[in-house]
Amino acid sequence: MQNLKNRDFIMRHGQSKANEKGIIISNPKDGVKNYGLTEIGRRQVKKSALKNKNLDKNAIIFCSDVKRTRETAGIVREVIGIKAKINLKKILFVAHGDVLQILSTYFEKIDPGQHRSVLHLEVAEIRELT
Repeated sequence: MQNLKNRDFIMRHGQSKANEKGIIISNPKDGVKNYGLTEIGRRQVKKSALKNKNLDKNAIIFCSDVKRTRETAGIVREVIGIKAKINLKKILFVAHGDVLQILSTYFEKIDPGQHRSVLHLEVAEIRELT
């Protein structure tokens, strides 16, 4: 496998209204328009972004269309001061847990079918992929 030249990071969204209600929202019909972040989730994301010293204004963020991930990405972008220019040296992928575990399998060189063996990300956690 070829080593990538970027520094790649993953981040799980902050606490969402769906998390608060104990429901799983994976259907885009529900997730894109509804179930954004709770106030606790917003604070979690802001705290995580302020604490993280690896991401800076030159990072780029990719996120899904799901409301909780768009809101998470927006908060991180604001806190870190990311501008619209593209710089592929540091990339942050914001999504929900399963997607991030599957992505992590590539970097950990394990079969994607074993994604549940990858360490689970806590809400609003940022982790570098190595």
